[in-house]
Amino acid sequence: SWLFMDRVIRLGLTLLVGIAVTRHLGAEMFGQLNYSAAIVGIFFVLAYLGLNEIVVRDLVRHPERRDELLGTSIGLKFMGSMLLVVLVMAFVLLKDMNRLTVHLVLVIALAELFKPSMAFEYFYMSRVEGRKVAIINIVQSFVASGFKVVLIFLDAPLIWFAGSYIVDILVYGLALLWVYERDGYSLKALRYSARMAMYLLGQAWPLIIYGIALNIQLKIDQVMIFDILSRIDGEAAANIEVGQYSVAVKMIEAVSFLPVITQMSPAPAIARAMVE
Repeated sequence: SWLFMDRVIRLGLTLLVGIAVTRHLGAEMFGQLNYSAAIVGIFFVLAYLGLNEIVVRDLVRHPERRDELLGTSIGLKFMGSMLLVVLVMAFVLLKDMNRLTVHLVLVIALAELFKPSMAFEYFYMSRVEGRKVAIINIVQSFVASGFKVVLIFLDAPLIWFAGSYIVDILVYGLALLWVYERDGYSLKALRYSARMAMYLLGQAWPLIIYGIALNIQLKIDQVMIFDILSRIDGEAAANIEVGQYSVAVKMIEAVSFLPVITQMSPAPAIARAMVE
């Protein structure tokens, strides 16, 4: 129920603030922002590495390995995020984009460097404590939405709206760290293990391949729309088309949370029942 309430609140905020941001930026700038985000999104699997379900499952089966599992998953995610930034910038340089788009892509890609701290979400999901994760998500949504509203009132340049991606992930990650320590767990006890890293990657490689295919399928359309139309009608017209298309895609993505909640919420309890 907490996960459902979390998604409903975030859906409402996303729609309200998203409409305000779209109207403020206009179709062209909103399209340029989403085109930049789509390029980064193609490489998202490098920041996740398919570890979500694997780490949650192993935390349920082997709670005594908590520090090693979390420490190793954080290390792997950070290395994956670094690789994401390098590959994204190489991709951008090869496409010879304009300076503003390059800066937008770089800022959005740098936000991925803060995602490793989200590994603590796995710990709470493994303990079926979705309430804490949901509350953090709700708080983060209000903070991030407030940041975007401030940018609208200040008539901030487009690059600051790209910076909102960093604010989203940073607030969520810091909140998870604070709750983890408040619950009596030590960050200093976390440790990275090369042996555990090889084990996790060995378990997760099918999910990595699936993630590559999924992210390309989800994001390549916006990239293709811009690339094709920019050659025919120019970059300004292409950005407008991408902006209009992005609004429709975001509305569809916003209501696709029910199957995810249905899968995420009972999964740890099922894994624990299988162990017992």
